[in-house]
Amino acid sequence: MRYAQQLTVKLARQKHPLAGRIDPSERLTLIEGLKRRLDAQGAELDLSPASLNRLEEMLIQMHGQLNHAGVALGDEELMTLIRELMAYIGQVLVVHAKGEWRSRETILGEEIVFANPAEAIKGGELRTYTFGKIFPLSNIAASSWDAIATGIKPKLYQDYLDAVAKRIHEKLS
Repeated sequence: MRYAQQLTVKLARQKHPLAGRIDPSERLTLIEGLKRRLDAQGAELDLSPASLNRLEEMLIQMHGQLNHAGVALGDEELMTLIRELMAYIGQVLVVHAKGEWRSRETILGEEIVFANPAEAIKGGELRTYTFGKIFPLSNIAASSWDAIATGIKPKLYQDYLDAVAKRIHEKLS
């Protein structure tokens, strides 16, 4: 587990206010905060599926600028960014992939749920499961930032495509 993921879990266990659930009334404010943070102009972050690719590039650019300046986000600033990403990604999945937002006590319980059935590809074999697919938003947001920090491009748009297809890609163990 990388730093942003570890921080998310740690603060949720400590019941830190930034690790609390995202209230529905807070989502649009968080999305606007993300747009300001990334200096998004016009339709760059318009909540379309294609904007997830632009979001990835903007996050990579932001991380590069921070590194070049020798600056790291503090824990609270990083948690705010994670919440903003969760709100943005979640809203795209709800609007365009027809997911349902489900919240629990902490951000670890913020999920986008898709109705069943779900298909999984494992070892080249297609399997159908009677349960739906759950996208844990805090994991997607934090792991995206962690991926960027290690030089790996996040896969936000691919997550969207998986949601639309309602497919689960399982890794061989």
